[in-house]
Amino acid sequence: MKKMVKMAGAVWFLLFISGCALHQSPPAQLISPPSKGEKQYSLQRVIEEHVPSNTPLMAPRKGDNQQTIFQKDLNDDGKEEAIVLYKESEYLSYFHLVVFSFDSTWEPIVKTQIEGDELDYLTFVSQSNTPPLLLIGATQGENQSNQLRLYYLEGNALQQIDSKEYTNLVLMDVTEDNRKDMTLITLKRLEAANVKLYEFNGTNKLKYNSKLDIDPYVNAYYNVAAGRVSKHKKGIWLDSQVGAHSGMSDLIVYEEGKLVRVFQDDPISSPYPVESRDINKDGILEVGTKVSPPGQETSMVATPWIDLYKQWDGETGLNDIQRNYYHGDFVIQFPDEWGEDVQINSEESQVSITSLEGETLFEVKWQDASSYEPTKSYQVLAKTEKYVYEIPDGLGSVRNVFQLWVEQLS
Repeated sequence: MKKMVKMAGAVWFLLFISGCALHQSPPAQLISPPSKGEKQYSLQRVIEEHVPSNTPLMAPRKGDNQQTIFQKDLNDDGKEEAIVLYKESEYLSYFHLVVFSFDSTWEPIVKTQIEGDELDYLTFVSQSNTPPLLLIGATQGENQSNQLRLYYLEGNALQQIDSKEYTNLVLMDVTEDNRKDMTLITLKRLEAANVKLYEFNGTNKLKYNSKLDIDPYVNAYYNVAAGRVSKHKKGIWLDSQVGAHSGMSDLIVYEEGKLVRVFQDDPISSPYPVESRDINKDGILEVGTKVSPPGQETSMVATPWIDLYKQWDGETGLNDIQRNYYHGDFVIQFPDEWGEDVQINSEESQVSITSLEGETLFEVKWQDASSYEPTKSYQVLAKTEKYVYEIPDGLGSVRNVFQLWVEQLS
């Protein structure tokens, strides 16, 4: 679904100023100038004048900049330029980019077209010796790689310095030399897949560093997690979908002047995909895989899968960090003392976890909130709009292993 936002009046613009976007607001409904100042209000007006009526502005599908108007000092003159993108028809294979500059009034200084179907990515890369670069990624159609274009503003012209194809993009100091790098991951399924590393060297040119070929026999990359992957190393966990339902994860780091796959001969596999993430909030990414309780692996659907998260030890191994069981609206986080050998028993409105010897380690049951009646010898564990969750009185000391993850506590 395209992330497009129509221009609106003052309410819409107040949200823009605060970094938010209000989807599908009609551009003609102007109310009153926002309190943020005439400069911002006049920017709204000039955008309306130069973008065709009833044409949505575009927001990128990926990245942190989920907005439709971008402001950045593109030429280091101490004044921010404003950038908007729009597409006049969903059937066109290009969209428009307009750059506005402010000097007592806002005026358009750049109008150009960019080939592509959707705006996939937009960000800025600041450099120490030159003005920032503008990076724009666009989708190019079904079964085609995205196209990344890099620009800088020179006078009243937007200069393109490079263009690269990509499937996924990571901006991070992979080389750990205190300068931002760009890692492009490209998948041409069943043909070729690679990871390329480029460095920004402050000269409005990309410096090629290295290339790593990876497995092209995957369906897609469903998650790319970049950050610290061990106490002393940054890297990228690349999570792929393989086969009908399985997952595979690769760890990519930078060593001895090049990109390498840590588990090249034995990538992490899982019967179902699990996203790599910092599960325990220690600042280090973990890789996830699904495991079954001992003796409980039956069919793929009926098995009560446990999500096991592991952390790279910085060498050739992985350390177990956390085990979670997800069920409906909640997750049960296993404490270390439970160990690996547990049984999970799931009924229509109850889940219990026992040791192999039959000792109940945890139990939760729930009722519809609309017809809830307290259960004898149970205490309320949590409430949502739909359900009331209860735990036996004797297990109150482990109630903190339970956490709602879809709905918020009421």
